[in-house]
Amino acid sequence: MTRAKLLETLNHHGNYFEIGDFVPSVSDEVYKDNVRKVQRHIADGDICQTVLARSFTAHISGLDTMKTPLSMLARLLQIE
Repeated sequence: MTRAKLLETLNHHGNYFEIGDFVPSVSDEVYKDNVRKVQRHIADGDICQTVLARSFTAHISGLDTMKTPLSMLARLLQIE
């Protein structure tokens, strides 16, 4: 089954949930400050690499455990 056919089939079942705005665990300004700190440590030779990450959360409403997985897959397939 092609991606397009799978997406068409999944969309036929409809979307059963709503996703709110994504909110980062730290602000953009705090994240930028953290990046600058890492860059200074690299320039000073303290470290050679690091993994700097932040998480995002969003409120999800209207979840139906019997229908939601297909809807979520359909939305993921729409991302290019």
